[in-house]
Amino acid sequence: MRCFVLGCRNDFHCYKYSGETPSKFSVHRFPIDADRRMAWLEAIARAENRELDIDAINFKAIRICSNHFPESDFILVKDRKMLCKTAVPTLFGADAVEKGKPFSTESTEDSPSIPPPVRIRKSPKEAERKTKALIDGVLGCVRKRDHKKPSQTNTLFRLEKFPHVCRLCLKAPKTETEVMIPLDATDHMMDGISVGQFISEVLPEDATLEQGLQQFLPNKICLPCLELLKFFAKFRCKITIAHLLMNSLVELKQHKTSLPIVDLFKTKSDLVKTVIKDLGLCRRSRYGVRDLLKEFPRYDLASFQGFDAQEVKNEKQNDKDNFSDGEKELAPDEVIPKQEIEKDLVEELANYPVESSMIYAEECTVEELNELTKVNPDLLVMDSSNNYPTFKKEKPPAKSKYGGKKLDQPLQCPKCRYSTPYQRNFETHQEVHKKREARVYACKHPGCTEVFNTRSEYKRHGPMAHKAYICDHCGLKMSTQSELKNHLARHLHKLEHPCPYCERRHNTKTDLRNHIRYMHLSRVGYQCKICQSSFSRKYIMEEHMATHSNTYAYPCTLCDKKFNVKKYLKSHISTVHERNRLPCRYCSITYDRNYKLNNHIESAHGIQVRFVCDVCVMTYNSQDKLDVHMARHNQPHEMECGRCLTAFTSKDLLDSHPCITYR
Repeated sequence: MRCFVLGCRNDFHCYKYSGETPSKFSVHRFPIDADRRMAWLEAIARAENRELDIDAINFKAIRICSNHFPESDFILVKDRKMLCKTAVPTLFGADAVEKGKPFSTESTEDSPSIPPPVRIRKSPKEAERKTKALIDGVLGCVRKRDHKKPSQTNTLFRLEKFPHVCRLCLKAPKTETEVMIPLDATDHMMDGISVGQFISEVLPEDATLEQGLQQFLPNKICLPCLELLKFFAKFRCKITIAHLLMNSLVELKQHKTSLPIVDLFKTKSDLVKTVIKDLGLCRRSRYGVRDLLKEFPRYDLASFQGFDAQEVKNEKQNDKDNFSDGEKELAPDEVIPKQEIEKDLVEELANYPVESSMIYAEECTVEELNELTKVNPDLLVMDSSNNYPTFKKEKPPAKSKYGGKKLDQPLQCPKCRYSTPYQRNFETHQEVHKKREARVYACKHPGCTEVFNTRSEYKRHGPMAHKAYICDHCGLKMSTQSELKNHLARHLHKLEHPCPYCERRHNTKTDLRNHIRYMHLSRVGYQCKICQSSFSRKYIMEEHMATHSNTYAYPCTLCDKKFNVKKYLKSHISTVHERNRLPCRYCSITYDRNYKLNNHIESAHGIQVRFVCDVCVMTYNSQDKLDVHMARHNQPHEMECGRCLTAFTSKDLLDSHPCITYR
């Protein structure tokens, strides 16, 4: 083990085996404290002008010698020289280690200047968190959760969704948001043609339907099948280039022309170089077609006359005729007994060199090895090749840790899947269950006496009950730093995030995602069990469910009336008891409801205050807002319905949704 400093030559174990007199230096571990460890790393990185990754360093396996610390950093404790807790390595370089002096911080003519400080790459947890937040921000607008229960079908085959399935695996998308690739999409790995054309080229003629029946086949494929199709296209291109290279070499040998191979390297240079690199056919990184033509006479192909099937047949006939007189050729129906084969094989294996209780049976078949190991279980047959089977001795059965007699039937734990044939092991396992069940988790916050039975409840209690992040503007407490950041952005009210569907702007990305998800995307995740009404949010559905119940849990404290919804109680107090009235701007009449005030202004004064869209019946308080809204009807987004202005995540959902027009 050497010193962690690159310029240091001290080896901590070389004197143990060489017998030389060890040098007078001590070995020190890196400190456990994170701040001190970072100070050591920064000093080493600054001196060596290199970047250190703290996540890639195994601090348990590295050491640093005492030559890199000045004498002032050491103290004597019980006649033993120890390193101070505040010590930092400051001696680096061959001259500094010999003299025992640190580098000078002032630049001189004789000594080189110290390199500028190098930033240590911090832990990637922050970068991982930011990357995950970015992904959630991009995909959160179209991410949907399928809250619907799977439909129960009575079909034997899972083809009820056909042809709305993948063209290759016949599997329907699991959710409405799963991405499916249309067949008219193109890819550079498929020679620039569409996916459907590539599939038609791959399929044989008997597996291709007529052109008039193609419309009944699935017109999309899933992402896993697309990746497999790309791999197949890449492999087909690879073997195509390999065969073109072989054909050009044969043309060069047979017709003495280099035009095919030169044209191949000229027209498909990138593909040829990629295939040569993948197959490892060239020993240099830089090469050309001239190098190949120059060394072609050294190849076997230059003097090869071709494979002759007749010569191979003649060789087999000669081998058949060259049987010795003592050997007898077997008749077609004659079978050698199994015992004789095994006996001959054992005698043949006995002639091989035996070392370390092993027999090298490189020329044995798998069946012969199986027979050998059955007859002699102690025989261990090994092979040096990677693809050959290896037969090893079975390990002895594991013994009990605490001893004891082995039972005939194993004991099964009633609380988990653990089983053991030893009574003592079973009792110890039950004691572990009792300790876990009796363990409690007490909150460590000062003044809190909450106790929890599970660790998950304890983890949830901390950030929710003891909120450590406080807003400086309004004093509101929050559980996480991200909540505080969003809250402060709402205080600034910059409205930096506009909605791509409407004119509304938001302070944070979270508000923008929620606005798109609940106001524009087609999201019906909660349904009333009584009247089958659908809602996009859970709390709206719960308020609606309360209107069906006969439980009036919100009584008025000023009168005898009771309400089953809290907002009805607030409206009652505001209009009846507090008498909050809405005055008319053109006369002295007041009303308790806004719609009554609007009816009065339009009927009594003849002034229009409600501008209704004649397509979707949306109401606005000005003509300008209505004009902006009508522009959305006339020019909708790519995945937005022009009538109901509902956005979807795929073209199929847009085409199949039940749009309601009010015209």
